[in-house]
Amino acid sequence: MSDLLDIITSSDKRKRLLLLLQDGPKTMSEILGSLDFTTTGMLPQIRILEERNLVVQEGKRYLLTEIGQVITRHLYPLVKTVEVIEKQEDFWKLHDIRSIPSPLLMKIHQLGNYRIIESSIEEIYEPHKEFLENILKSKKLLVYLL
Repeated sequence: MSDLLDIITSSDKRKRLLLLLQDGPKTMSEILGSLDFTTTGMLPQIRILEERNLVVQEGKRYLLTEIGQVITRHLYPLVKTVEVIEKQEDFWKLHDIRSIPSPLLMKIHQLGNYRIIESSIEEIYEPHKEFLENILKSKKLLVYLL
């Protein structure tokens, strides 16, 4: 693994700071308030990111450098994809996902806060009631056609 990748992913504080700064510059108090870290715990992590030209301090605010912005734009989908899979890891391990079209799998990070709804064995050939109710309540429906 590259040194830079290790620096970004091996520390939860650095990773979370990069993702926070993706929304724009923040003061130290905004960073501490959002991430619930102490100044003494955060400052060394900021210094490491500054040394690698990912974060810069301008006045009292910290912001991503251009390289930091590029890296963080790619980091966000990776972090979200891992969160989606970890949320229901047994489900993803036990199910064959090969039938899911690749373009949809590449957007798995967009699932966000999801839940898995399973039918009982007796209802396996019936339309899923909760699914149909959700479709009827939806204002917008996106369909992927093969």
